[in-house]
Amino acid sequence: MICGSTSKKHEEEQDDKTAKSTVSTLSVAEPAPALSPIQDEVDAAVTVAADGGPDDLSMRYNVFSNRCVSRRLLTDVSRRWSILILSALRAGPQRFGELNETIQGMSERMLSITLKTLLKDQLVIRVGTSACSTYELTAPGRLIAAKADELFQALYGALEYMDPEQVLAAESEKV
Repeated sequence: MICGSTSKKHEEEQDDKTAKSTVSTLSVAEPAPALSPIQDEVDAAVTVAADGGPDDLSMRYNVFSNRCVSRRLLTDVSRRWSILILSALRAGPQRFGELNETIQGMSERMLSITLKTLLKDQLVIRVGTSACSTYELTAPGRLIAAKADELFQALYGALEYMDPEQVLAAESEKV
């Protein structure tokens, strides 16, 4: 699915480069799992993004277009709790209760709703039976969670330049 405005020739070049990047990441020792065509495209995009890939993925997707799938994904990921769940799962698979304890201030209902969204977006998978299941990040989820943690570090750095009294005043206004 192409959301940007690129020429047919450029799209074919992108596809060739993406395919080469994806093939180079496969190991002979481990067979590639059977995935849906959508998951194959996502994995290829993640591989390209992680490698610094062909040109730039912004040539294929346009987050500023309300018709592009990247906009919907951005909306889901940038919700208040989504980004925190993705970041928390970087530590490894966690059960529902563990996530609920890790992320303070979120209700169980909101955790459930947000996990369903992240599952639908294929950023998180649920492993195990309903009585004993854990949630863990997919390859695209790991990529986004890593960038979320970079954002958190930038936020912490920005706080160092702010007036602590203003930050505390803004925090007390929320409560």
